Amino acid sequence: MSEHIIDKPVTLIGRSSKNDIALTSDRLVSRRHATLRFEGNGYVLIDEASANGTYIGESRLAPHKPYPLHDGAELRIGSNTFYFEMRQAEPAKMEEMPTMLVVGETQNAPVHANADSSSPRSLWQSSVFYPKLLGTGSWNALLIYAHLAGAISAVRQDAMRALQEIDYSSNQSSDAGGQTLLPDINITLIPEGEGMFFNPRRITLKGIKDWQRAIFRFVIRPELGAKVHACIISVYMGPLLLNRIEIPLEFARQEPEEWPRASENCTQVTIGSFQKIYLAYNYSDRTIAMACQRAARLLAAAMPYLGEVEALRLRQVRGHELEQKMAEADVFQLFWSARTARTPYMQYEWEHALALARPLVHPVYWEVPLPNPPATLDQASFFYVPLYTFS
Repeated sequence: MSEHIIDKPVTLIGRSSKNDIALTSDRLVSRRHATLRFEGNGYVLIDEASANGTYIGESRLAPHKPYPLHDGAELRIGSNTFYFEMRQAEPAKMEEMPTMLVVGETQNAPVHANADSSSPRSLWQSSVFYPKLLGTGSWNALLIYAHLAGAISAVRQDAMRALQEIDYSSNQSSDAGGQTLLPDINITLIPEGEGMFFNPRRITLKGIKDWQRAIFRFVIRPELGAKVHACIISVYMGPLLLNRIEIPLEFARQEPEEWPRASENCTQVTIGSFQKIYLAYNYSDRTIAMACQRAARLLAAAMPYLGEVEALRLRQVRGHELEQKMAEADVFQLFWSARTARTPYMQYEWEHALALARPLVHPVYWEVPLPNPPATLDQASFFYVPLYTFS
């Protein structure tokens, strides 16, 4: 069984390889068979006058007429059966459309997370390959890797191959990578930048490998003009904010007659991960609590700080011991929910973290709309991450 994630307003389905969902081996499928489209607050399916029809359940769709899709709907196209699944509450904004979820094969014998690492700080890294110079209004490619420090050579080799294939308009996929280390934790990558549109909005890779790649296409609104724009990339390992990478994207003042090849117009940046991540979550938010506790267990050898903080929070400890842990933290990750807002112990935590007066607090939320934060958090930037990416 394969999984296709709908990550843009219009998704084309058919036998031609140019479709978003390409069913190239099924002769019962027309070259341009059907279209999935986001309308209003949901999705519709449209048959494009296909030879053998498009079905929802047992009902054949009339050509060129939109039919609304509901969660759990069974779709038949040629000899293929699909089940339509909404992974989150229907978003109020297009930028909050579902994550692209890439399911990779897992190895039978996963390697321990601390294998081949002399120190925890050298374990996890993120690398970004991005254009030195870009054009406004045109699509560009961004390659993001999550990897072990020892896999950096394999990452560079793969990036050069991928960039060369982009030069020749080859369709490049995400989730290229090596050996699976932790099959039960996701990696989620989220790029953001003022005036920039990324396709897909975010990517979740199932399972952690010694290295793995995600490719984003992005464009900036032409009216913003030519200048340097900051792009920030957040990398999550399960629920943990592994790191945040800021890269400067320089947009050309004047379009050159001929752009250099992607493989020649490229800059690389590599940074290490946060090591001391303070996870502040409400135990009543069961999905979040289970994800955080599982991550602490799986990463106990590489990141013992997670378990040390968890032991204090379970006992609702206040005072010097807990505050010392906050002072040591690289990042204070606050899982914001309606329950969090009503919890005095968590208020004590976030107020002390804010009092440390450094770029420390990173609130994330998954409930839409955002539960109203108090005035004390007015200066904090809240980041939306879908709930299912935390697993």
